[in-house]
Amino acid sequence: MFDHATALIAPDFGGLVSILNYERRLLEQILYRQAQATLLIAAGEHRFVPSAVDEVEAIAGELAATEVVRAAVVEVLADGSDTEPTIEDLLGVAPADVAAKLEDLRTAMSDLLGEIERLREIGHAEAGAQRELVARMMAALDADGYDASGSPRRLSG
Repeated sequence: MFDHATALIAPDFGGLVSILNYERRLLEQILYRQAQATLLIAAGEHRFVPSAVDEVEAIAGELAATEVVRAAVVEVLADGSDTEPTIEDLLGVAPADVAAKLEDLRTAMSDLLGEIERLREIGHAEAGAQRELVARMMAALDADGYDASGSPRRLSG
C-alpha cells in the first residue's frame, strides 16, 4: 500500500516517480481483473464476475485517492503554473534522469489505459452476446412444449 501522507509532506520528483509507479501498478491490477471478468463472462461463469467487479471498484477507489495526491505533488513541483499542471509540463523542469522516467511512466500508463478501454469494449460485447443467448433460450421456452408433469402445453399466443 502506498503512503499518501508521506508523499505530501515533502513533495519532490523522486516521490512523484514513486506515485506514478504505484498508479501504474494499480492500472495493471485493474487490467488483470478486467481481463479475468471478461474471460469469466465468455466462459459463462457469471457467479464469479461480482467478485472481480468488487476488486476493480476497490482498486479504482485507491487509484482515485492516489490521483489526488499526484495532482497535489505535480502542482507543488510546477511552482507558479497559471494552469492546472500536467506531468508533461514537468518534463522541462525535472532533472534529465527523472524526466526520462516520467516520460516512460506516462507512456506506460497511457498504453495501460488504452488496453483497459479495449477490454471494456470487449467485455460489453461479450455481455451483450450472453444476453442474446439468454433471450434465445427464453424464446425457446415460450414455444409449444410440455409442462413438468409431461402434459402438452401451449405457452405462446
